[in-house]
Amino acid sequence: MDKFECDEKTLNGLREFQKDIALTHAKLSIEKAISWFSEEVEELKEGIEKKDNQNIKEELAQCLIWCFSIANSLGIDISKIVEDKINLHLKKYPEHYQKSLSR
Repeated sequence: MDKFECDEKTLNGLREFQKDIALTHAKLSIEKAISWFSEEVEELKEGIEKKDNQNIKEELAQCLIWCFSIANSLGIDISKIVEDKINLHLKKYPEHYQKSLSR
């Protein structure tokens, strides 16, 4: 894999979800969003320790939702930064991605 690009359906879905979260969380401060994100990360940790798969799924989703909210507060397009970060990893650690492709 030389370059990662989200397909248009994924990009549009992420952007639409980010807009929806922006409307829902519009009045929250960045500090409050970070506080709630931290709480969800702690709950995710507890779910992992308990090996509670259902709780892990729920908390991962909550963490992602709060990531979108924080990104909105900072004016950041999640889909763009994810794509950029994956491409940076492809350049920095190509051997990891080649191994996963050959499986």
